[in-house]
Amino acid sequence: MPRTILIVAGEHSGDVRGAELVAALGALDGDLAVFGLGSERMRAAGVELVHDITEIAVTGFAEVFRGLPRFRRVYRDVVRAARARRPAAAILIDFPGFNLKLARAMRALGVPVIYYISPQVWAWLPGRARRMAGCVDKMIVIFPFEEAIYRRAGIEVEFVGHPLVDALKASVPPAEFRARHGVPDGAKIVALLPGSRRNEAGRNWPVMRAAADLIAKRVAHTRFFVPLASPSLRDLVRLEGRGADTAVLDGQAYDVIHAADAAIVCSGSATLETGCAGTPLVVMYRTSALTYLIARRLVRVEHIGMINILAGERVAPEYIQRAAKPEPIARDVVRFLTDDAHAAATRERLLAARAKLGPPGAAERAARAVLDFLAQRGGAKSVEPPRGVR
Repeated sequence: MPRTILIVAGEHSGDVRGAELVAALGALDGDLAVFGLGSERMRAAGVELVHDITEIAVTGFAEVFRGLPRFRRVYRDVVRAARARRPAAAILIDFPGFNLKLARAMRALGVPVIYYISPQVWAWLPGRARRMAGCVDKMIVIFPFEEAIYRRAGIEVEFVGHPLVDALKASVPPAEFRARHGVPDGAKIVALLPGSRRNEAGRNWPVMRAAADLIAKRVAHTRFFVPLASPSLRDLVRLEGRGADTAVLDGQAYDVIHAADAAIVCSGSATLETGCAGTPLVVMYRTSALTYLIARRLVRVEHIGMINILAGERVAPEYIQRAAKPEPIARDVVRFLTDDAHAAATRERLLAARAKLGPPGAAERAARAVLDFLAQRGGAKSVEPPRGVR
């Protein structure tokens, strides 16, 4: 009878990372049945979904509060499914507001908890790592600085590297992308990434679009591309009556950011993806007033862009809340497009940050860590140890 694993992701990036992990687990051990919470990617990887995360994918404290009835319903259904199926382990991916409560429920059911993709405890609520020791059996982390945090908290932890190192590949070379979309030689490309969730895209897109109009007036023949994380966001990205030459694409984010000369990116995992491609970027973020006021009290990091946190310096300019206005954002992008030395120096610093993420193969190393953990608990066969991350 197949061993059963519960896996839970609550947003687009977690769905991608979860699908990669499930594929790697299947390649190492074909005797696994996986169910849980995710979306298209995890379903395609073979996960039996209890719910699709599009029902609960929001950002911000105020937005989460309004969605509490949906969260409660989904949470109850996941716990009910776990109680019925008694998985050998629960793998929880980021999404701490939901997953840490779920971790406590799994502990009460006697289900071991593996946390993959750490909550950003180093950014806010630093005491959370110690509290996690009571409900998390193993942390599998993707940033090198996270290992010491959880070790100090008394949690078994393993750094496997970042799966982005494998994933960040364009399907076509930049020259072919330009040819497909009719971008002439000498013209500049700017990527606009407004976010993967409706509430953040709805707040950030108007500023990005206004900045694009300013850039188009200052740098002739600039083309703008918007690679949407989901087709469901298309109705939010309105282009009518504006001056910049803009194309909206479903997906193709990696093709766009590799071909781009610069980018404007909503804060989140996309800042890391864009920066690790070596594409100069400006980070921006707007949220509700209530969410911003709460976050100002809780956040304990100097930068909000993940690529800047990884670099340990502000490589990409950041504009948050009221500071996120079209004029300064456009000014920084124009400098990337017109000052070759500045753009080249920025690319060099971005790629130096990328080197900290470890070698390729993170998803396989994470899968091996899961199976080895289960073997120690008597729930799965052991596997040969992977090559270590340096």
